[in-house]
Amino acid sequence: MSQSFQGWFPLVLCVLTGLWTKATSLGFQDILHQIKHTMPLKTDRSTATEVLSLPGYRHTLPSRHFAGYVTLDEHHNRQLYYYLVTCESPEPLRPLIVWLTGGPGCSSMDAFTYENGPFKFSFRDGSNTSGRSPTVSDVVLSLNPYRWSQTAHVLYIDSPAGTGFSYSTVADDYWTNDQRTIDDLELFLAKFFVDYPHLRGLQLYVAGESYAGVYVPLLAERLLQYKRQQRSSSGSALGSASFSIHNHKDLIQFQGSQASNRAGQHGSHDKPVKSTDSGVALHTTMYNLAGYILGNAVTDDYYDGNGQLEFAYGLGLIDPDTYQDAHSICKRNYWNMTQGSPCSNALDEVQFVMGPLNQYDILGTCFAQNDSNDQASVPQPQTARNPGILQVTVSRLLLTGSRDSLAGNECNKRRKQEVAQKGSAAEGIQCSRDMASGADSTRGSASSSSRARYGCLGHTIDCADRRHALVYYNDPDVRKAIHAASFDSAGRWEPCSDTLHYTHTAGSMLPIHKSLNAAGVRALVLSGDHDFVVPFTGTRAWVYSLGLEQRKGWHSWNVPGSKQVAGYAVEFEGGLTFATVKGAGHMVPQTKPKEALALLQLWFSRQL
Repeated sequence: MSQSFQGWFPLVLCVLTGLWTKATSLGFQDILHQIKHTMPLKTDRSTATEVLSLPGYRHTLPSRHFAGYVTLDEHHNRQLYYYLVTCESPEPLRPLIVWLTGGPGCSSMDAFTYENGPFKFSFRDGSNTSGRSPTVSDVVLSLNPYRWSQTAHVLYIDSPAGTGFSYSTVADDYWTNDQRTIDDLELFLAKFFVDYPHLRGLQLYVAGESYAGVYVPLLAERLLQYKRQQRSSSGSALGSASFSIHNHKDLIQFQGSQASNRAGQHGSHDKPVKSTDSGVALHTTMYNLAGYILGNAVTDDYYDGNGQLEFAYGLGLIDPDTYQDAHSICKRNYWNMTQGSPCSNALDEVQFVMGPLNQYDILGTCFAQNDSNDQASVPQPQTARNPGILQVTVSRLLLTGSRDSLAGNECNKRRKQEVAQKGSAAEGIQCSRDMASGADSTRGSASSSSRARYGCLGHTIDCADRRHALVYYNDPDVRKAIHAASFDSAGRWEPCSDTLHYTHTAGSMLPIHKSLNAAGVRALVLSGDHDFVVPFTGTRAWVYSLGLEQRKGWHSWNVPGSKQVAGYAVEFEGGLTFATVKGAGHMVPQTKPKEALALLQLWFSRQL
């Protein structure tokens, strides 16, 4: 045995062993595909995209991290930001999870920070005293024991442009919808796998929560089209047959693969790392779509909206008289009311009776920045003049605030008019992002007078404490470390963006779920059972409305090693599993991180 072969033999044996253990669950073509494309990540540590260290974390990173931008449109300089956390497990063929936070317009880096990312963010002792604002030096990162990167590679994407660190220099790119968002995500993945070809053969799972209940099924459906095409033309060699990305006018066909992230492109943090700028050109992209994962997912107006009142009454948040009034006036059609109608007034009363509740996690406290004791300070009760999340949700508006409200639309129109009048897209974009920040204009944010003129403000998730992320991601040194663009390009980082004018165009996701199920695409639909915004009552109702045969009936599940019930699950034919997480809120990995990781691992191993 030669010395060269001896060096490679353990790796080859490891890969073949992993493939053999998966042979019962993978098709022959999938196995060949993984043999061909699954190898250790060959990106050298000196390349432009690797994150070598993070401010606030004093240890070696638990696995290799990569971050940067993918250019979607060179003429508009439309950039989507990503952060890739590679899997820590030595087992070969670990899956790749593509994570999309909802909103629309909420940053996936929020999930990286507060949900399933590799670290827990906190302030060092004494840094959060009254009268003192914490700085980035006060932010401490410690290892998250329930990080998903123990089980899979996790790719966080800020989407669409105008979200998180993603941006464009053309104002029109911030007027978007479901279709364009999926087109951009599809193009992003095609280019991403050119830059990281050794991840391409891994089983791919698209995941997300909240409004990602729209993004995820649509993207999975799009990727499934390619998987079908790949199987029908399995005899073609990779790179020898190319085709245009579906429904994306900017894509040019490309023969053969080419790596992009060249050393020397990154420069300073004012010139962030990004994919090739030599045109939108890609070879045939091989997607190994294996399934999708949804948490408290926006899915269908009827079921999502009607589920809220039933949830509120069932959990004792409202009294029988209030429930019966709304029930009889709205005739079980809570989601399709008209503002100012009797039904609308009845739902206002529901909100008033519920009081100042953390509606994303009814068991949790409510944080407010202006509370001197940093305790459970909460917003004012909802009234007819201040419609609550109930009406926002069922009207298919932003779950964290009415982005498509009259004031928001007027703000967007004025921004667009100002850009046209000034003839400077960059100034208009900076204005848009500045107004979303709510900070002093000298720090890259609009003054109070300009914000008042436009009538729109930045926002965060109701009741959520996002101070760690706001301090951390708006520090220049942090941005440089994670290859994020400067304030001049991307503006302040915000948990959820107010730069977008977003239109929901896709309609109900139920036909998409039916189609994916019929194609045998596995799905994990999970619900934190103490979320009012997208409650389990609505999700459970639409799941059962699909009319699927049960493969494994309703049953409790528990975290391995514990005898306590962690939730309930039911598995249907075709691979769809619905599961609840007991005591969890809207963001399950944040409110019940241990259970969320256990649920993911049980589902991956088909032991749920």
